[in-house]
Amino acid sequence: MDFIEGNRVLLVFVFILTLAVIFVVTIVGLTLLVKKITHRRRNERQPQLEYFFSHKINAILNEEQGMPGSGPSEQKSPLLELLRQYFERLGRRKRRVERQALRDVMVATARNLAGESRRDIGRLFAELGFVDEELRDLRSSRWWIRAKACKAVSVMRPAEAIDPLVTLLDDKEAEVRMEAAMALVEIAKVNALGPLLSHLKIISTWMSLHLSQVILGMGSDAVADLIKGTRSDSLSVRKFCVQMLGAIGDISASEPLMVLARFADDDLKCGALTALGLIGNDSSLSLILECCRSDNEDVRKSAAVALGSLGAPEAVPILAELLAADSVDVRLAAGESLRRHGAPGEAAMRQLASTSDELGRMVARQFLELTSSPTAQEPLMHGDSHD
Repeated sequence: MDFIEGNRVLLVFVFILTLAVIFVVTIVGLTLLVKKITHRRRNERQPQLEYFFSHKINAILNEEQGMPGSGPSEQKSPLLELLRQYFERLGRRKRRVERQALRDVMVATARNLAGESRRDIGRLFAELGFVDEELRDLRSSRWWIRAKACKAVSVMRPAEAIDPLVTLLDDKEAEVRMEAAMALVEIAKVNALGPLLSHLKIISTWMSLHLSQVILGMGSDAVADLIKGTRSDSLSVRKFCVQMLGAIGDISASEPLMVLARFADDDLKCGALTALGLIGNDSSLSLILECCRSDNEDVRKSAAVALGSLGAPEAVPILAELLAADSVDVRLAAGESLRRHGAPGEAAMRQLASTSDELGRMVARQFLELTSSPTAQEPLMHGDSHD
């Protein structure tokens, strides 16, 4: 009897447990179904909201521009007040959804505006309370919300976002750090460059592409901070700063770059040599010529490239030596540099096309064929007759 009674208890327990599992699964399924339906309805309504709000924002901007007075900040749009009242009448959940839609529309619209129109929509963004919401999202515990907020403030450019963005440069998520860095330079421009370079641990390829465009727009104003950046603890930051100094081409960067080309490790030395060539300061010629004798192949190659940018006649003999006897990559760099030296370089390659080793002759002929001078073909034919 005890055995039968024990089985009954076990069966009852299994039955109850099964019912509980079915109940939980049903609740979870219904919850997911409701969320899916809600999400679908929201997605279906999203285009309507975007259309509605884009027209409202354009109407408000056009209305304020047509108002008499000294400026739109002194004249409040009746349409803006109507929009505020519209949100006040909505329920809490619907208000949150539609305000988010309006935020997204305003950010998307601002991307295509400039000048006074850009400032006007930024002011409206603040008046509607969206700047405060973006600042709150910058402190969100969810990294994707922080990243999205960084993108938004990079477009709307509120000055209040600068301090939170500086904090996010040390964020644990790489994407957040990248978006914060790009937003910071969009808002604070050159004033943000120094703090940005001092905080960054690594500069990714995507970040490099974006930052380089912004920094090139700063021009010589960015040079001082970039020079400081060449002393960063991060190798990628140092390399990026060296690259940008070369791209800007300010002669004041020559001396710091020469120090790097002389004393830095080979990887950074190569970038410094290339940058010196782009700057084109004759005072760096002797150092670059010296680097053509380096034991490191990449350094010799970078020095050859730099000499091509400088175009100094004194470089032709050593470039001819590199083309005559070095690795394939160094020979190719030397050949391109000789081609950029005009007639002296062509004369050196014509001689190498007939007197160098087989690889040297091939490289010299390759670059001679690229020249437009008809006389460049004569020694090539002469060299062929000796084969």
